[in-house]
Amino acid sequence: MNFYKEITLKSFVLTVLCLVIISCSSNDEHLRYIAAKLVNSDKWSIVDVKTGDILYKDEFYSQPSFISDGKFCVKNENGLYDYFSVDNVTKPINKESYLCASLFIDGIAFVVLPGKGISIINERCETIAELDDSIIALGGVGNGCIEFLSKNDRYGFINGKGEIIIEPRYDYILANFSEDHRAIVSNPNNDYYEVIDDKGSTLYSLPYNHNEIYGGFQEGYLTCLKENNEIVLLNKWNEVCSLGKWESEDLSKTGWPKVNNGIIVFKEGDLFGLKDTKGHVVMRAKYDCLAPADHINTLYYYAEKNGLAGYIDIDDNIIIPLEYNKTVFLRPDMLIVEDNKTLALMDMNLKKISPDRFTNISLFRGPSIISNKFDVNKEMEIFTSAITDTTFFGTNPKTTFGDLRYLAYKEPPLHQCLKDKFLTFDLTYWFNEDIVICNLINGIFNTQYNYGARIEEVRAVKSYAKFQPGTEEIIARSFDKFIQNKNFKRINNQEDWFINEDSGMTIGLSFDEGVVTIRCRYLPFKYWEKLKRNPRKEYSNPDKGYDYFDTFGYETESPKDEYD
Repeated sequence: MNFYKEITLKSFVLTVLCLVIISCSSNDEHLRYIAAKLVNSDKWSIVDVKTGDILYKDEFYSQPSFISDGKFCVKNENGLYDYFSVDNVTKPINKESYLCASLFIDGIAFVVLPGKGISIINERCETIAELDDSIIALGGVGNGCIEFLSKNDRYGFINGKGEIIIEPRYDYILANFSEDHRAIVSNPNNDYYEVIDDKGSTLYSLPYNHNEIYGGFQEGYLTCLKENNEIVLLNKWNEVCSLGKWESEDLSKTGWPKVNNGIIVFKEGDLFGLKDTKGHVVMRAKYDCLAPADHINTLYYYAEKNGLAGYIDIDDNIIIPLEYNKTVFLRPDMLIVEDNKTLALMDMNLKKISPDRFTNISLFRGPSIISNKFDVNKEMEIFTSAITDTTFFGTNPKTTFGDLRYLAYKEPPLHQCLKDKFLTFDLTYWFNEDIVICNLINGIFNTQYNYGARIEEVRAVKSYAKFQPGTEEIIARSFDKFIQNKNFKRINNQEDWFINEDSGMTIGLSFDEGVVTIRCRYLPFKYWEKLKRNPRKEYSNPDKGYDYFDTFGYETESPKDEYD
């Protein structure tokens, strides 16, 4: 699992919408409003999907989140998030703007203020709990259990009150808790996956031999991708039946196959059909895409054939004709239908609810919830493990290219430069001579490595731009004290350079626009340029990838003729 993965949709993905609906709605009223772009507009409006009325036209430049319980978050002009209610979009509910802000679910949301850790707020944006400082990021929600990442790079679970219910001891989480209170985790000390209950007790183990990827539990069953791209249905660890060979593009269209009231999608050749949990074919493979609409009921399936989409039921009866480019249920009584590069809201009789057409509908679920509380002591622990009076990030004055030649197989080296990583730092090495020598012999280039080239300089670089302004100054002050405790002395007339007179190493720290660079030079000291230490005046937005969440993207294309 990766909490920091940026999700960008440049085409319609059915499963994402279904996940949003499942997570945010327990009744129709939770899906009363949506944020949408009207045709020929570059702003976002708020739409009452029950009546089709435009409540607020062209209200926001930034994309509002999915609207849950009448509330949503949207980025302001300073790059931070504010909460609004559909009853009042002129004044934020919150008093302080947030760096990260989740949707409201069951009356609470998770937020992060600049420079702070993760907090829980109520619908009045009042803080009701602050999470433990050891929790640095939140992940998915499963049956009331929320995944979190700890400072020790291990995963655990909290509840909706922010209380740790399962300690962070897992390498990663493959599947969150299902309705039968089971999750799948990986423990780095074992050679198998563990199935645990919501108390953290191991129920049984699953061997790695089925491959690295499992789906979550549904109705007591599990799906798993094998090395040959075959997905199989498991009952505990016993294989029940094959669901065919799936490609990545299949999964992006249909989502991971899941058991839906005893029925599951399978693939045969390039087509999809239905099987029961005993492996018997219920509907032969005949559709180009097939996925359960289980956010509506257990009978409907989204289907595509010959490039057109609609809905069928489990008996292959047509519910919504397969006549549209894209279509999906927003609620049991309402669909989004796409045609001619625009979107419309329609009822079950395919009658338009709203006279307006749209080019985008926001399914944005908010930014990743990542703590912004900076721990300078943790950073100093890295420096302690990486820098001594004779070594710098694994190098020393006698290091040659020959000692680092393994890096040449990771990335083609430049003439005098190699790159590597150390924990959270990016490293660059320079040498006193070319490390790659090319000679033209008889019209053919002959490449040789200069293994004796001696290291000249190492730079360790890390961005702290996601943290509050002033972070780099804190690092610099702590670093200056740290390096002097390692027998380095400040060089005369050089404010930011330090030298160890025994080894001849010189080390200095600079920062600019939130990026810290620590330089170590092994040459005899003569004159080093003055290092920049430029403070940030404003907060640097760490979440630029979430400025816009392209769900449909039709506003970039010219609409065609009006609907009839």
